[in-house]
Amino acid sequence: MASQHKNPARSGRLPATLCLLLSAIAMMGVCWNGFTSWDDPHTLASNPWMINPSIPSLLQYWRHPAMDLYIPVTYTVWLMTAAVGSWFADAPMPVPNPHLFHALSLLVHLLGTGLVFALLLELFDRPWTAFTGTVVFAIHPVQVEAVAWASGLKDLLAAALSLLSIWLVVRQLKRSPLSPWKSPWYGIALIAYVAALLAKPSAVVTPVLLLILARWALKLSWRRLAAVLWPWALLAIPCIIWTKLSQPAVVVAASSPLWVRPLVVADALGFYLYKLIWPVYLCVDYGRTPSWVLSHGWKQGLWAIGFVVIIVLWLIRRRFSWGLLGVAIFVGALSPVLGWVRFDFQHYSTVADHYLYLPMLGVAICVAGLFRIRAWVWPVVASMILMMALSMAQVRHWKDTSALFTRVLEVNPQSWAAHNSLSAWLLQQGEIGRAQSEAQQAVNLNPGSAPAWVNLGAAMALNHDLAGARSAYQRALEANPSDATAHAAMGGLLGQLGQLADARRHCLLAIELDAMQPTAWLNLGTIEAAEENWPDARRHLARAVELAPRDVRARTNYAIALILTGDVSSAESQLRLALAIDPTFAPAKQTLRQMQTPTQ
Repeated sequence: MASQHKNPARSGRLPATLCLLLSAIAMMGVCWNGFTSWDDPHTLASNPWMINPSIPSLLQYWRHPAMDLYIPVTYTVWLMTAAVGSWFADAPMPVPNPHLFHALSLLVHLLGTGLVFALLLELFDRPWTAFTGTVVFAIHPVQVEAVAWASGLKDLLAAALSLLSIWLVVRQLKRSPLSPWKSPWYGIALIAYVAALLAKPSAVVTPVLLLILARWALKLSWRRLAAVLWPWALLAIPCIIWTKLSQPAVVVAASSPLWVRPLVVADALGFYLYKLIWPVYLCVDYGRTPSWVLSHGWKQGLWAIGFVVIIVLWLIRRRFSWGLLGVAIFVGALSPVLGWVRFDFQHYSTVADHYLYLPMLGVAICVAGLFRIRAWVWPVVASMILMMALSMAQVRHWKDTSALFTRVLEVNPQSWAAHNSLSAWLLQQGEIGRAQSEAQQAVNLNPGSAPAWVNLGAAMALNHDLAGARSAYQRALEANPSDATAHAAMGGLLGQLGQLADARRHCLLAIELDAMQPTAWLNLGTIEAAEENWPDARRHLARAVELAPRDVRARTNYAIALILTGDVSSAESQLRLALAIDPTFAPAKQTLRQMQTPTQ
């Protein structure tokens, strides 16, 4: 007699499709958002390698870390996207299209969603149970940050590749537990894991998650697990080493001694569990630095939530064993960014929503386990409807820099980073008075922030308060003598004041600290031009244009240096490019007009 049981893969098509549909509806608003100033200018919007995508650009990211992270796979995907965008752009030197990059993030999120469904189907063998857990993974409001933040693709991509690796191994272990490595899928899983490590080092937790799932859910022996997972553990070692070398986290060293870290970890876990249960008032900067936790964390008592949850789950472990498994996955996936080890973002906060992206797999397992208990079905469904509405509202806070950081200040009024980011954005918009006010609030909240002092100095300089600007730049250098941007700004100001020797010294220091600092090259070229050293001016300004191809001031100054070194045709090309980028830039228009006016 034929079996009456349905094939889970076949019967899972409808729930899988619904998962993807609900995920797309909740998050598709990101496709209409622009870039923000939260890392996006450095990674995408003003990144010269993205404006001019090429093979040398690609090699740059495979040879060197960027922004303290070695993530060449992520940058490869970004460069391919930028290349596609440039093919369809009409203007020269086009700004990377934010809608294209947001659409890419959404597609990778949908891929991750599909992989979570496939993994839960392997674990539970019930399509609608897998559907419930997957939907929570896909539409929970804490997932919005990773999806809506263009620079958050690294989290999405690393998670998707890790999930692919985990699903393939779990699938193979279920079908061939004695010798899974004989299947080509085992090799593909290993390749996916390597790619995940190169997308973001947080994927180093993948073997830990595999270990938990294979031991807890599949009941494999420790010996069998060691035989299967030793390549994963071995590959994690170089990743840990290169990440530590790329990101020494010197800034947070003093505020996070060893004895403080257990409290930081407990506070982070409690905070995350609180946000999972009550996902409102979300933002990119919660301000929960190690020093803040030390002075305020005991009072809030969030550190106790994690312990309470674990104790309760232990007490009901026989009735709800999936709960303990889910918590183990959640904590294991979060472990690199809980505060046991220092990392750069702790300068702002130990906790951040985008760190929850892969750990939400543990939440999905818990929810799927709850759905198997009939009394929890309707509460879970009601929660899903509420999460959908909250996520759609949260997406709107990522519309642009103003919306993003206005929201941060509503949630965390003490965020110096929000004031500083708004200041930089307002400077770009030409709202100098408001920019100065925001920068002043930033330095009041954090007098040790060199970037805030630089923004304050820039606003003062534009308001013709050169003495105030010089004082602000000096404070920036006192806060961080190795801040290349502060040295470049001071060099530019001293050049305006005619103190060319000191100006040159600061610009050279800025270049020594960061050879990719375009303002330093621009100011150095301008100083050489003031001393009529035109060959050096031409060389330095060419470098400035290379690093900031959409900077019309750099192009115009470079064109003038070309004229005065006899290369008139190249100068005209540079001026036309400058005007194609900004048709209203008066110095370029005037210089081009003078070139075209015949001499009497």
